[in-house]
Amino acid sequence: VKYPSLEAQIADYADGIAYNAHDLDDGITSNLLDLDQLRKVALWKENEDRFDKKYSGLDFKLKKYQVVRSIINELTTDLRDATSKNIEDHKVTSVDEVRRAPVRIATFGKEVAEKNKELKKFLHKNMYSHRKVLRMEFKAGLTLDGIFAAYTKMPGLLPESVLKNEAHGTLERRMCDYVSGMTDRYALNEHKNLYSSDEED
Repeated sequence: VKYPSLEAQIADYADGIAYNAHDLDDGITSNLLDLDQLRKVALWKENEDRFDKKYSGLDFKLKKYQVVRSIINELTTDLRDATSKNIEDHKVTSVDEVRRAPVRIATFGKEVAEKNKELKKFLHKNMYSHRKVLRMEFKAGLTLDGIFAAYTKMPGLLPESVLKNEAHGTLERRMCDYVSGMTDRYALNEHKNLYSSDEED
């Protein structure tokens, strides 16, 4: 088995840490996560307990921000330490040795890996599958399907810059690139402009 470069392995972990932290923050702010349930998750509980001992009576909004930061710090510190230990243990000195190592060099330590796995399972069960999220994803899918259907039926609805830029692939490819670059707000407005009976410029 050939593993990715060390940079790619670390980037993969860093993305996961960032996504989980963002989803934690977003899930609490939007009331998608139940705090009593979250407080049974080791990473949250341990970091919140530390803050409660240090700063009792802290405003929850501020505490939430600090606890999420503390979780990020715990995960990144452990990733650094466990990865450094793997580099030392497996005597890795080159990119090729990283690729051919018997294990992935970038990793969490065993205890933190279990805690991170628990957090991911919690988020998947309590946020990603939450009905509000599913409804939002369903609506987003309908919005994008509607935009694609309109552009496919009448390509003239696309901006001139997309229509004429033949150097960037087929019309379908350019259409996909254009739609994938839309923000949520822009896509909703575009769908409204395409399908609403009210005439807008």
